[in-house]
Parts: sequence; structure tokens; C-alpha cells
Amino acid sequence: MNRLIDRLKLFFLGVFAISCVAVWAYQILWVAPAKRCESHGAWWDPSSRVCATPIYLPNLTGRPAGALSPAELKARAHDAKAKEAQMLGVAALGQSSGQSSGQSAP
Repeated sequence: MNRLIDRLKLFFLGVFAISCVAVWAYQILWVAPAKRCESHGAWWDPSSRVCATPIYLPNLTGRPAGALSPAELKARAHDAKAKEAQMLGVAALGQSSGQSSGQSAP
């Protein structure tokens, strides 16, 4: 009976030691890099374990910062269509068919 208790004691001591090492490794290898990355203001991707630096979109695209109003967006889209039509040598949309905007085809 004494040998059984000694073996069980060693078994549970071994399980406890392996569990402690596993928790320690998890903290050091998975949790600490994520905390370190986020403390520097970067983004942590847990699936690929990459610390990425966010890039300000206007710096990347060259577009102006800030949102445009819907009216400004519509005006820009209309200007872009007019420039495209001018480059292609086509009349503006709606005018090429010879109909005014209020009339419908028979």
C-alpha cells in the first residue's frame, strides 16, 4: 500500500509540474507578445501571431482626410462622368438619346 501511495504522489506531482510549465509557456509565448504589441499601439493578429502597425489610410491612398457629404460625393461623381464622356467623345448621359429628362419614350 505504501508503494501505491508513493507512486500516486509522484504521478500527481508530475502532472502538477507539467501543468505549471504549460501555463508558463502559454503566458510567455502567446499572451505576453500580444500584450507587448498592443501596448505599443499596434494590432495583434492571433491567427498568424503577427504584430502589425496600422497605416493611416489617407497617407496610403493620397485621398484627403475626413468624410465628404453626400452632395459633394454626387458632384464629384457627376464631374468624373462628364470628364470620362468628354475623353471618349460621347455626349453627356441623357442627352445622347435626344430626349429631355421629363419625357418618356412612346
